[in-house]
Amino acid sequence: MQIKNVDIFNLQDCERFLNENPDSDLADAVRERQRRLLDEIFRTNKRDEEARKAQINSCKKKCNG
Repeated sequence: MQIKNVDIFNLQDCERFLNENPDSDLADAVRERQRRLLDEIFRTNKRDEEARKAQINSCKKKCNG
């Protein structure tokens, strides 16, 4: 399989590629893509958690009126 751009890889693609081709010339690029994806997921989860906490606090204020 010839790969031109690892930016289209999702997390599963990265993991599969690294398991099958750990010493490939593209391995570093795939690891960087994997790191960026994980960072994006972490930021999204953190943002969602902060929004959830804000919603809970808003509900508590309304209830305690």
